[in-house]
Amino acid sequence: MKKYMVALAYSRGRFNELYYKKSNTIEELKQEVREFIEENEVLSSEWEGGQVYNLANKELVGIIAYNGKYFNKEDAK
Repeated sequence: MKKYMVALAYSRGRFNELYYKKSNTIEELKQEVREFIEENEVLSSEWEGGQVYNLANKELVGIIAYNGKYFNKEDAK
């Protein structure tokens, strides 16, 4: 069973997309974010995703920023 899930989301005008990817490591999720942004040509102003959740308790544990940097929940405040 996977440990984490990241939200992959962007908004472009009236067009909105939201997906989730699951993984066992934050590093893999960071790669998923980069690939999603590149494949969909998402601009930094359109990026709305990056929320990382612990699947065991569904708690928000951090954020992956548009630039790929991970911030834990306390750092993201």
